Parts: sequence; C-alpha cells; structure tokens
Amino acid sequence: MSENKIIDEIFQKNVQNLAEAKAEKKEKIEAVLNDLKANFNTYDVIEVSDSFFAYRPVLRSLRSMASVPLAYELVHLRDHGPRPEYLNRKVRLPVSFNSAKCDLDNWSHSSIVEQTTSNESQSRALHLALTSRVALIQGPPGTGKTFVGSLIAQVIRQNTDESILVICYTNHALDQNLEYMLRLGEN
Repeated sequence: MSENKIIDEIFQKNVQNLAEAKAEKKEKIEAVLNDLKANFNTYDVIEVSDSFFAYRPVLRSLRSMASVPLAYELVHLRDHGPRPEYLNRKVRLPVSFNSAKCDLDNWSHSSIVEQTTSNESQSRALHLALTSRVALIQGPPGTGKTFVGSLIAQVIRQNTDESILVICYTNHALDQNLEYMLRLGEN
C-alpha cells in the first residue's frame, strides 16, 4: 500500500469518526434541551441597567432569612390586599392641604385635586400608598415624587402613632425629602 493511500484512509476514518461524534453530540444536546423544555416553566428575563453590587449585602441577608417580610407583594407579586391596619378608613390631610378629610375606601381623585394643590397623578399615588402595604412611586424629575412622599409621611404621622423610616437611593434625595417635610411642618 502506498503512503498516500494510507494517509488517505486515516484521513477518511478521522472524518467519519468526527461526523459520527458530531451527530452523537447533536443528539445529546437535543435530548438535554427537550428534557429542559419538558421539566421547566417559562420565565421572563428582565434586563437591569444598574449593577447589583450595591445590593449584595441586602441580597445576602435575604438569603439567610427564614421568611421574607412583605413576601406576598414583593416575592409573589400579588396585588395589594386589604388596607394597612395602622390607618383608619377616614384620614385627615395636613393643614397645608386644607385639613381635607378623606375616606380611603371611597376615594375621589377629583375631590382631592379640587381641595389641594396636588394633581390627579399625585392623588392616585397618595391613595395607592395609603391603601397598600407596598407602593412604588416613580417618575421623571419635577413630577412631585418628593412632594407625594412627604405628604404620605405627614398623613401617616398625623393619623397614627406609627414611626416612619425614609429610605432613598442617594443622600441628596434623602436630604431633599427631609427638607420638604420640615418645610411642611414635620418635626
């Protein structure tokens, strides 16, 4: 047998072995994918623009907890249930809001807008925060987030004996919030 023929045979065997190996790997990969599809639920993927490094200590603490406070809202993403127990059904708004009396179970956005300096969006945010255990208020600069946050704190302080912990993403935002509360008469 010539040397070229031997090399050609070896080459052909290697090509054949490679093709068989690729086919076998492809079958294994398809089997794994089919198994994954059969055994797992579908999940949504959320793209986050911020780094999680700032939240690492909080996430570590959550991992060690036996149960998560507010899990109904934060973990299971359920709509808010009954109104928080610390607020009565009828609350009075601060003096800076004409001391308007409001019924949390029978809220009128138009009435709040007429009686106060807030707009309808701020009225909705205020109502959501006063009737939910968890509320997220967000918006572009200048839309009244600090104003509404301060108002929420004042309503809770004026109508209950509860303490309030104000947490902001930055020290600057916390300073603004506290300054606004002081301007509105909170001590």
